[in-house]
Amino acid sequence: MRLVLTDNNLRGPIPSGIGNLTSLSLLGLGENHIEGAIPPELGHLTKLRSLFLLDNELTGALPPKLGDLASLGGNSLTGRVPRELGELVALRGLYLHRNRGLEGPLPTELTALGELDVLLASDANLCAPLDATFQAWLLGITRVEIESCPASDHR
Repeated sequence: MRLVLTDNNLRGPIPSGIGNLTSLSLLGLGENHIEGAIPPELGHLTKLRSLFLLDNELTGALPPKLGDLASLGGNSLTGRVPRELGELVALRGLYLHRNRGLEGPLPTELTALGELDVLLASDANLCAPLDATFQAWLLGITRVEIESCPASDHR
């Protein structure tokens, strides 16, 4: 099942009740005026393969469990990227760009994402660890936009 409400001038928060739509494979709410935090109930969407929340007014931290994260760029998300995203092994695109409140190095657990084709994390306060395994993993991704962490960064 798919629910696509992209570019519909929707306003307000994402209803937590969407987490009860357990058959959803795609949820598209991008390019609206959705605000507030991403409800953790979206983590109940175990069949979710694509989540598009691009270009809204979302704030707060990323919930650790989100079916299959896809597009969160252009919001006001804050904090660190949860290491649990490394468990989303079927993930093909991770779009975190233009979230200046996201910070720190990406978790090394992301190297488990062997299907990832796109990683966009520019225009955010994120960086790629200098760890050799992580850097080798980045080389296998078709499209990458992220700066490397400074050598002195021990965050």
